Amino acid sequence: MPSFTKAFVLFGLVIVLGGAAQPSSPSSAATNNVAARETIQRQTFAERDKTRALSKAREDAFEREHVDRERRNLAAQESVAGSTATMVPLAAWQLALSIIGVIGLGFTLYYAHQSSEYARRSVEVSTETGRRQLRAYVVQSELTLKNMILGEVPVIEVTFKNSGQTPALNFQAWGQTYIQQHAGPFRSAPSNSHPGPGIDLGADCVSVLTLEIEAIVNPQFLREVQANIAILTAQFVAEYVDIYGESHSIRLNVRTLGRGNLLQTVLY
Repeated sequence: MPSFTKAFVLFGLVIVLGGAAQPSSPSSAATNNVAARETIQRQTFAERDKTRALSKAREDAFEREHVDRERRNLAAQESVAGSTATMVPLAAWQLALSIIGVIGLGFTLYYAHQSSEYARRSVEVSTETGRRQLRAYVVQSELTLKNMILGEVPVIEVTFKNSGQTPALNFQAWGQTYIQQHAGPFRSAPSNSHPGPGIDLGADCVSVLTLEIEAIVNPQFLREVQANIAILTAQFVAEYVDIYGESHSIRLNVRTLGRGNLLQTVLY
């Protein structure tokens, strides 16, 4: 019950009791009433002071709690701010390290790609080198002018040799001969007059092609040949396929150089 309510209740009780009692004298009753009122006032003031003290205590406690809460909030904010300030350089370092890592990864991938490319080229070079070492190589090994004898038909004989380590497949050779009156340009290369399957020229094997010159050796013919008035000319073509399926060809231009027994070979 509130303090003021208690005071009024006590005051009412005193009046009732005072009215019910039979005072011995008017002065005694007045004195009792004054004493009762003073007692009630003192109690009322005491209750009021007590109430004020409690209110003040509550206000002080609330104020202290509020101040403590604000202080804790400020401390928490300062802690967060300090943590944030600490995290900023750490984040910057982490970002820098990440960038360095990405750059390093890029260099690693680049060099890995380069290494792979070098390895691939090395394999290609090794493969090509092996193929070149093993494939067929047909070359002209000998060239001879024969039958420069009176009454004979002169011939030019060329020998083809496979200097490779594997067969020259479908080897074919053909040519043409004619007599030039001066050392002019050669004619166009002859076409194959007998197309069809050729022979397989094995490694270190030879094939000889002989072409006759449409002339009969007589004294005047010999003099013209020796004076380079009549120039004996021949053109040869050879074609073949190596074991890797690649086609190759050889083309020879041949003609006499004076005296009738020296030949000039022109490759094209």
